[in-house]
Amino acid sequence: YEGIVPVERFTFSSSTELQQHTLEQIAQGKEGFVVKKPGSSYAQDAWYVEGKRNSDWIKLKRQVTFDLVALGTYLTPKRKQQGWPVSNVLLGTYNEQTERFETMVKMNVPNQSVAEELYDHIAPHCAENIDQQVQYAPKIPTAKAPAIYVQNPLQNGKVIEVTAMDVTSPAKSWHSCGIEDGQVHSLRQPVYV
Repeated sequence: YEGIVPVERFTFSSSTELQQHTLEQIAQGKEGFVVKKPGSSYAQDAWYVEGKRNSDWIKLKRQVTFDLVALGTYLTPKRKQQGWPVSNVLLGTYNEQTERFETMVKMNVPNQSVAEELYDHIAPHCAENIDQQVQYAPKIPTAKAPAIYVQNPLQNGKVIEVTAMDVTSPAKSWHSCGIEDGQVHSLRQPVYV
């Protein structure tokens, strides 16, 4: 089998050793690795069972944390039917040089209580028009445009902590973060904290 390379196998006797190995792997630029529970049949057989989740295999990945500001919200028909006020949120960062916010990522809101808390905070400060404090990409696709926009996000925006695997620079992106420098940035696998 050309192109198939066996993986290295490590055994750790403490969480300290595992943590040190994790930091070394990340320092080498690796995305992460899989930890298997010793002695479990799942680990010994080394087979992935599709659709089955348990604690026998855990993937450890690098995470970077960001504090981003809510710039707009979305509401899918499914979440609207379920009674959610918000299903997704458009997040961005403030560019001190341009004195404007730049969009960075559209994220799912993790649950209804978080959706309600977010909506309660920003709804009084939202409108259907774009706020001039926010820079959007020149051609934002209609499907990517928020239903409502936070007005004066510097004062009214809610800060949301997000973790992600990495900052990416996709060739095709509708975000505006970095657009002034000719390279747009987004987040890879963002998670609402």
